[in-house]
Amino acid sequence: GEELNITFLQAISNLIIVAIENKRLARRQLEEEAIRKELEIAKNVQAFLFPDKLPNGVRLKVEASYLPHHTVGGDYYDYIPINKSQFLVCIADVSGKGIPAALMMSNFQASLHTMLRHTSNLTEIVEALNYQIHESAKGESFITFFAAIYDHELNTMVYVNAGHNPP
Repeated sequence: GEELNITFLQAISNLIIVAIENKRLARRQLEEEAIRKELEIAKNVQAFLFPDKLPNGVRLKVEASYLPHHTVGGDYYDYIPINKSQFLVCIADVSGKGIPAALMMSNFQASLHTMLRHTSNLTEIVEALNYQIHESAKGESFITFFAAIYDHELNTMVYVNAGHNPP
C-alpha cells in the first residue's frame, strides 16, 4: 500500500507540474500574440502617415525611403503641396513606440495638414503644434520636427528645426 500511495502522489505531482508549465506557456503565448497584434495595429496606423505619392516631374522630383531601426511607432515624413508655387517637406519623430506613438504622430500629421490650409507661416504652425502636443502628451512624450517650405516662384526656402537631428 505505501509504495502505491507514493507512486500515486508522484504521478499527481507530475501532472500538476505539467499543468502549471502548460499554463505558463499559454500565458506567454497570449502575451506574445497581444504584442504582435499591437505592432500590427501600429504598423497600419503608421502606414497612413507617409505620402501616397511623391512628385516626379521635370521641375521637382522627390524620393524617400524609410528604414525603421527597431519597431514601428512614431516616425513621419511628408510632402505637402500648399499652392501652385509652394510645398512643404518635413521629417518628425515621436519619443516612444507602438500604438501610443503611432496615434500621437497621426494626430500631429492631421493637425499639420489642417494648419497648412490656414497659414504657411512656419512660426505660427510650430507654436500651435507645440501647444497641442504639450497639452495632449502631458509632458510624457515629445516630437522632434523639421519642416521646410520651398517657393518655386521666389526661389526661396524657409525652414524650422524643432529639436530634430540636422536633416
